[in-house]
Amino acid sequence: GDAVEFLDPVPNYTAPTITAGGAGLTDHSPLSVWSDLTDMSAARAEHGVVQLQSSDVLVCGGTSDLATYLDTAQRFRITSDTVLAGGRRQLGYSWVATANMPDTLGRFTLNQVPYVGVPVLVGGWDGAIPVDTAYLYDEVVNTWTALPGVLTVARVNHAAVVVESQVIVMGGNNGVVILTGCESWDFATGGPWTSYPALTVSREKLAATVYQDGAAPTILA
Repeated sequence: GDAVEFLDPVPNYTAPTITAGGAGLTDHSPLSVWSDLTDMSAARAEHGVVQLQSSDVLVCGGTSDLATYLDTAQRFRITSDTVLAGGRRQLGYSWVATANMPDTLGRFTLNQVPYVGVPVLVGGWDGAIPVDTAYLYDEVVNTWTALPGVLTVARVNHAAVVVESQVIVMGGNNGVVILTGCESWDFATGGPWTSYPALTVSREKLAATVYQDGAAPTILA
């Protein structure tokens, strides 16, 4: 749908309330409550969400009805932050118009890459087939830019993680089979997409994360 909710963490508050037009944010407690925000410009499923360096939250792509895929995007922005009695914070916010994506897409990955300071969108479904493209979004100039070249294989329902200067993409479906293959793009070298050690079993609609305990990072998928 197009609805959005905001978790309002309330610290040891006996009667938590939500101020119209805003939401509180302090530390978490069992008394935290959710409040409705203004609806997005379009209902979305299978879309991407990522926080940008400015702290805006980018929402993009997806499908409005599980058949029609979207190229639209928008940013959620905190516009004011007022401390209320009891330590609660009332946040003002707005939805900011954002440049459309180059393609209609859903079921892609969207990861912030601290090395370059922008998020990268990889692969996805255009409404007919999996795609082999990737894009960067630059919030300063509000533009999407394609990474040079294409993935070694088109992917949808895959997973991606960022490790230092690399985005590593794994698994998914190429429209014919579920994949074991993985590949990476290194922003330190400027690419290209390069094969990465494969998963031991084919996977799609998987989740992945990076475990870091001070030693070399470990990818869990």
